[in-house]
Amino acid sequence: MSISAPGFDMKIDIPEGIRRGADMDDDSGVIYPNSNFAGIHVEGGRHEGRGKSEGEVELRFTSTDSPDLVARWYQDPARASDFTVATSSREGAAWLFAGTRREGGRFRIRIEPRAAGGSDGRALLSDAPE
Repeated sequence: MSISAPGFDMKIDIPEGIRRGADMDDDSGVIYPNSNFAGIHVEGGRHEGRGKSEGEVELRFTSTDSPDLVARWYQDPARASDFTVATSSREGAAWLFAGTRREGGRFRIRIEPRAAGGSDGRALLSDAPE
């Protein structure tokens, strides 16, 4: 886990046993269901006079499901109540998604194959408008 903000920088190693057994409870609806927590990075921004910083949070997760199965979940129109996918593309074996969340703000998702099978995911969430 890491946190970076103006005047503050902290990194903590989370033991593998905790990461492996940590299910993610995602109330934003953007993280693939039944995923396991793999890491988090918080990047704080400055207020710049707008009353709210435009920091970002990167959530890392793993799934035993294949990247193609995870990608189909993101592409499913049933997700429209949680988020809207604006772009979907491939970069080698990885899937890339970008869009907006129901509560506002942007997201970017990268899903790629794990060496041991399944998927590694990274979700970059921002409260900044499009």
